[in-house]
Amino acid sequence: MHLKTYIKKKILVLDGATDTMLEELNLKEENSEEGSLSQLHCGLKGENDLLALSHPQVIETIHSRYLDAGADIIRTNTVNSNSLSNCVSMRDSVYEINNRSALLAKQKAREYSTVSKPRFVAGVVGPSRKVSADSNGTREQGKEPDFESLCHSYEMQVRGLADGGVDMFLVDKIDDPYAIKAVICAIEKYVSAISKDIPVMISVPLNKKGELPSGLSFEDFLNFISEYSIFSIGIKSHFGEKNLKSFLQMISDKTPFYAGYHPGTVNPGRALVNGLSAGAVADEIAEYSRMGLLNISGGCCGLRPDHIKAISDTVESYKPAKVKPNANIAPEAIPKGISIACSTIGKIKKQDMPESRKKESGARRKRKRIPTFALTEARVKRYKPDWEKEKPEKPEFTGVKVFDNYPLEEIRRYIDWTSFFNGWGMKGKYPQILRTEDKGEEARRLLGEANEMLDHIIEKSLVKAKGVVGLFPANSKGDDIIVFEDEEREQVLRVLPMLRQQKAVGGEPWCYCLSDYVAPLRSGLSDYIGAFAATAGLGADKCLDYFNGNGEQYESVMFRFICDRLTEAFAEILHLKVRRELWGYEKGNMPTIEEIQNGRFAGIRPAPGYPTCPDHTLKKPLFELLGGEKKTEISLTSSYAMDPASSVAGFYIGYPKAKYFGVGKIFRDQVKDYAERLGQSIEETERWLRANTNYKAGVK
Repeated sequence: MHLKTYIKKKILVLDGATDTMLEELNLKEENSEEGSLSQLHCGLKGENDLLALSHPQVIETIHSRYLDAGADIIRTNTVNSNSLSNCVSMRDSVYEINNRSALLAKQKAREYSTVSKPRFVAGVVGPSRKVSADSNGTREQGKEPDFESLCHSYEMQVRGLADGGVDMFLVDKIDDPYAIKAVICAIEKYVSAISKDIPVMISVPLNKKGELPSGLSFEDFLNFISEYSIFSIGIKSHFGEKNLKSFLQMISDKTPFYAGYHPGTVNPGRALVNGLSAGAVADEIAEYSRMGLLNISGGCCGLRPDHIKAISDTVESYKPAKVKPNANIAPEAIPKGISIACSTIGKIKKQDMPESRKKESGARRKRKRIPTFALTEARVKRYKPDWEKEKPEKPEFTGVKVFDNYPLEEIRRYIDWTSFFNGWGMKGKYPQILRTEDKGEEARRLLGEANEMLDHIIEKSLVKAKGVVGLFPANSKGDDIIVFEDEEREQVLRVLPMLRQQKAVGGEPWCYCLSDYVAPLRSGLSDYIGAFAATAGLGADKCLDYFNGNGEQYESVMFRFICDRLTEAFAEILHLKVRRELWGYEKGNMPTIEEIQNGRFAGIRPAPGYPTCPDHTLKKPLFELLGGEKKTEISLTSSYAMDPASSVAGFYIGYPKAKYFGVGKIFRDQVKDYAERLGQSIEETERWLRANTNYKAGVK
């Protein structure tokens, strides 16, 4: 069930505080700070985000405790995991920390989800620690990063969380409205690029006067963010302050947002918990629930599993607050001061804004609504290759070929070091990044340590690389790709249903589907499709267990990064062999490694679970084509994640003009059609395509 549907059925409950549970679990910092952790000048105390890498089992235990208590939403342990964090190691590992934390939470949520009670993951984005605001929401000029830099500082965190599969973002513990807006902009930028709709929740602290720590009133804050498509606004308050009714009512009456209340049993900055019982907390929640003011609760300082259970039991008796879709605060209510930091379209005079904000406002006004199409119309707009002029190339080989124990030394030559540095949160192109004034020294050190570890991996054969490639006769039929047993094309081996765009994106006249790139059965042409699975992570678990067991967290992260880069490099080698040898459709001069890494070659290799082919479940028929786990040595989990983690898999499309695209949002007509082609229920199909459905699931 989709989050946007489920929140209309009940009051949702967020989990409790990670810090509180860590104290209860008595995790010893000294046991986690040996070796490289201490060298990174970043202890675990106050930097608990690192636990997703160093002690994932601890985070999994905390998630399980809150899910057992009835939490509908669990949060990633990433409140400090951005590139402006004070912790050096976290700045170097922003994507990895956020992605791993999201994957840990998502796996637990899937384990606990049922049809009647789905569980969700909120990707937490927190303060940069380098931004402060005055009462007008303005920043102190000359001392803080400009808006663009601040937005950029959150981009890697947003990407890591989104790629890890979070169901929503939760902007939390950010007191500065200016920084909150930067986070929203970073989120909008990335989710737009990947054609996904990931809701944004905001949690803000209020004092008894109804003000944020910056001095901005709650009503002014609602004005400040009114131009954005926010999912919910949550009020965070220390338990005992009972004058919040008017502010919750304000959300209900004057905004189209869902309303949340996040009571705390401890004041931030104080070591002692106030000692309030779970029952007392539940009574406070019950009061606002009875008034019909709540959609979300839980999720604040000091809340333990017993508090969450009491809240869960309480809210079951009440209906959620109703949202007014067209609610809006009157334009005249916006105070003059906010114009300095906010570009609320149509409500603030452009001359009141700095130049950078004018550009942002203008860009937002220029956005055009993208036309959408029913499935039948989208199919009429399918991409149409000229198959008479672009006849498919017959492969030199069909069947399945195994590349076992592939030489790591050769794979090493194809490593994309630009992506390696990006993974550490260091943006820049290799090798130029090594010579930059601000990043060069650190980049050279990182590269040296990576190559040192690579030397050791290769010398000691610590991991094994294995790849399996298959090429098969195939044709398209509508939106399906039909894979045949042999060239006779009489016996069907597998049917691969594909999804089609229902939006004309980027001014394109076509609504793309991967089947468009395979010659139709009715054409009488013989076309083909490929499949592959590759890993350079066989044996990695043993090494990771050693590093983690000895507290060598930095080495553990570096080792994972190297295995990931080796795997991606191996995938490039296999694709090159397919294009030049096994299929042989790519002619001309051999491309350079740089050209390969920049994607300058013919054909594509779309992977299930990515924008061009967003259905993760297609990994199952893909692996069946290749001979399954026995032949690939890669297994699929119940959520279709691959083990070893450093593994990649996908299809080969040989049509020279094929390009990647994002399927984006699809509608009920296509979900129904796709479910029928898969031979499964609409509910099951919706579960796996939750991020792509653009309708209210379950509503006729």
